[in-house]
Amino acid sequence: MSLIEINAVTKRYGEQIVLSGITMNIERGKIYLIKGRSGSGKSTLLNICSFLENPDNGDVAFKGVSLRKLSENDKKALLRDSFGYIFQEYNLFEDYSAYDNLLLYLLSICDKSASEMDTIINENLNRVGLSHKSNDKAKLLSGGERQRLTLARTLILPKEVIFADEPSANIDNANVIIMKEIFIELRAKGTALMIVTHDSVFDDIADYSYLLEEGVFL
Repeated sequence: MSLIEINAVTKRYGEQIVLSGITMNIERGKIYLIKGRSGSGKSTLLNICSFLENPDNGDVAFKGVSLRKLSENDKKALLRDSFGYIFQEYNLFEDYSAYDNLLLYLLSICDKSASEMDTIINENLNRVGLSHKSNDKAKLLSGGERQRLTLARTLILPKEVIFADEPSANIDNANVIIMKEIFIELRAKGTALMIVTHDSVFDDIADYSYLLEEGVFL
C-alpha cells in the first residue's frame, strides 16, 4: 500500500482552476519532484498531499484512510507525528538562538528529559552542520543556515513523509549539497520525500519527477 494516495484531485480558487484531476501515489523510501513554473499549482498540490488544504473534489488518503474521514484531533496527530515540513518561510523565532529554536519545538511536541532533549538538539545541529552556530540568534544566520536550521527542526523526530516547498530557494550550492545528502540519507531509512521546485538541482536524486502545468501533469 502506498503511504499517500491522491485520486482525481481538483482545486479551485474562485473561478481559477489550480489543480485538475491530479492522481499520484507516494511510497516509502522514494523522492518525488513536482516541478513547474510559478503559479502552476505546485505548492497547492503539496499542501493538499500533506493535509494542510482540502481538495474541492477527489480524495487524498494516508495509509488507506481518507482525509475526509479523519477527525480534527486525528488530523493534528498525523501532522505532528508522521509529516515533516520545510517551507519557503523559515518560521523561526528570530530573537532566539538556533539551539533554543529546536528546544522550543521539542517542548511543544514531546515529553523528554532535559538531557535527552540536549542530546537530540546537538545531534541534529551537527547533522546539518550548524553546531558552531548553536548560540547564534536565528536572525543573524545566513539564508542557507536558516534553511538548514529549518531542516534540523524537521529532523528532530523521525517522520514518514517530508514535504519541502522550494527548499533550494535562496541558498548557495554548498548548502544544496548538504541538503541533498540528508535527503538521500532519509530515503535510505524509508522516508518518503515530496519536493516542490522550479529548478533542476534535485533531478539527480529523484526517483520520480512530475511536471505540473496549468493544473495538470504533462
